[in-house]
Amino acid sequence: MTKTALVIGITRQVGNLGAKRDYSRPREYVLGERLMVRQDEANDYVLATEVATPAP
Repeated sequence: MTKTALVIGITRQVGNLGAKRDYSRPREYVLGERLMVRQDEANDYVLATEVATPAP
C-alpha cells in the first residue's frame, strides 16, 4: 500500500495509483502460452508488449 487517506477519522489504504497495465490482443497471449508449454524445461516467462497504459 502506498498512500493513506484520512476522511472523517477513518483511515483507508489505497494501492499504487500510478500503476500501468499492458493491454494486448488475446491471440498474442495464447501464442506465447503455447510456446511456453512446448519448452523442454520449466522456466519463468513474461508476456508483454512493451506498451504500458495507465490503469483505469
